[in-house]
Amino acid sequence: MGAAARQRSVETTDAFFLYLPNPIEHGAAGPGEGDAARRFAAVAEQFGYRLYRRRPFVFACRKIARERHDVDDAAAADSVILDLFPGTIASGRQLSVDTGGPGLGSADLGTAGPELTDWAAWHAMAEREAQFYNLIGATDRGLRIESDPIGLKPFYIAALDHGTLIASRILDILRAAPELAAPVDPLAVYQLMMFRAPMGERTLHQRVKRSISGGCYRWSPERGLQVTQGRRLSAPPVDAALFVDDALERIKEALVRSLREKTAGLSGPTALSLSGGFDSRLLAAVAVEIGLPVQAYSFGRSYHPEIQSAKATARTLGLPLEILPYPADGSIQRLPFHLETVEGTADLATSLIANLFAIDRPAGTPMLHGFAGDPIAGNHLRHLAPKDYRTLDTLADGVMRFNGGASPIDFAALLNVPVSRDAVRDEIRASLPEGCQPHQAYTLWDFEHKQRRYVGSHFPMIGDRFDTIAPYYDRDLFAIWLSVPPVGLDGRSLFRKFLTKYYPALARIPHSEEAGPITPNLRYQLAGFLRKAPYEAVDRLFGTARARRLTRALSRDRYIWSLANLAGTRQRAHMLARIEALRPDAQRVLGLDIDARFADRLKGDLQATRGLFLVMEYAAWLRQQGSFAI
Repeated sequence: MGAAARQRSVETTDAFFLYLPNPIEHGAAGPGEGDAARRFAAVAEQFGYRLYRRRPFVFACRKIARERHDVDDAAAADSVILDLFPGTIASGRQLSVDTGGPGLGSADLGTAGPELTDWAAWHAMAEREAQFYNLIGATDRGLRIESDPIGLKPFYIAALDHGTLIASRILDILRAAPELAAPVDPLAVYQLMMFRAPMGERTLHQRVKRSISGGCYRWSPERGLQVTQGRRLSAPPVDAALFVDDALERIKEALVRSLREKTAGLSGPTALSLSGGFDSRLLAAVAVEIGLPVQAYSFGRSYHPEIQSAKATARTLGLPLEILPYPADGSIQRLPFHLETVEGTADLATSLIANLFAIDRPAGTPMLHGFAGDPIAGNHLRHLAPKDYRTLDTLADGVMRFNGGASPIDFAALLNVPVSRDAVRDEIRASLPEGCQPHQAYTLWDFEHKQRRYVGSHFPMIGDRFDTIAPYYDRDLFAIWLSVPPVGLDGRSLFRKFLTKYYPALARIPHSEEAGPITPNLRYQLAGFLRKAPYEAVDRLFGTARARRLTRALSRDRYIWSLANLAGTRQRAHMLARIEALRPDAQRVLGLDIDARFADRLKGDLQATRGLFLVMEYAAWLRQQGSFAI
């Protein structure tokens, strides 16, 4: 890289707080702008943040991992900060990169110009080693914030009359500006109840937004805040000439490379959340193949099919497996933790992942996670009918239909505010990427919205303690899978061929959600039949509906997600009672007036009930954190 090349180490934080004043007109600050900056600087320090910069904007960070520059240090004008999850910081990784050139000049930060070589190098390092991050550069003349490709490390934005607040937590924004708590965003509530998470930029607060997928944020005193989606994932052309063996070889090479890079330099055994599904068993197999020491963990009851698949996978690969406790009321017990980390931005069932905290390992332990494996291989394409993939318009209609767009619930009457399903549908249509095939557009939309907001909420939770690693979340793997024609994605046919070719013993183990294994195997199929036989007998004796109510009442659910989904009779009663008790909190904090006949209006819809329960608990949690009453 020549004589100018040098090694720069990275400063790291797990949270940041920003106040960006509006553009300065005619070289003079507007009325009250200086007062606002001083007030928000004091607020940041009150929250426990260390002030990093006071002018020309307020920038404060928490838990910087190495000695930092003083605010007035000239060297601070050429610094890069990585915003990471605490578990990655605790791992002690040495995040550094060789960069050359003139450094991070002020013009580069304050404009939306072309990428600098330095920033390309920082992103390459961060995607490879940290994966879930925000990359921040701040100088005397500007600010720049960019994220991992879809933005899995949350930060939130709120526009004020005189500037903009940006913070890693919604709570910090609301504590700094309590008036932003209300009004509620009714479309976000609808989406949480039907899609399991608000979509896109929405939060439950109408005036607080989440950062966008692929977002590039630039601020300068002259231009203010400018936002593009310069880091958004894009789909390559579909490769009609792709042969199966070539595709399998490319996928194998990319997956092995991704796992090696993302675990390079780790010491001690790596934890693996082994569900027994296709994604986690493949990660386990590749880890064993490359010699990565792995300790597998799973959770569930002995009668859950997922546990049987996990045990068979571990036994086949020779991996040690520990079965963790799985409390029947785990989602309710972990509700405070869920609200503290996810802040009402995803369904409560995602707290299932917190069972991994039963692992007796120190903070910073590496944890393999199968995020992105299912959707990139085409599994989620089955959600829609072939006719839905004709155009982007029919695709938007299909997304709405799959996610409850035809629900009989009258949301406008339930929430006592206008809620337009057409508005939700139009928002989906507008967010579908153009210039690619509809099935590619759905895959990208699924990542940028549902996966990012729903499954992606795992990472703020487990990232609080573990150094989380997701080998499937990789640009090369995305590009390969997105180039596969639909026939190779339908029914995950190419993925099944992959397991059969490279790991045939794993292809003989049944998936917990399928009737039989990829490759027929009498032993496993007979064992599965014997486990299902008692349930089928009860179904024939009492009828399916009554039998399911009976097993739920006994908390002996047939699959692992039932406990997380609060599907039991007692859990449903608890949710309805709490909704009734917390209606005043929702009114005072969010300005949300829930109809007194809410139980009838929910019509027994479990997912909608769980979503409304979470909204009410979130309102109560906010009230406990401070005064947000309208």
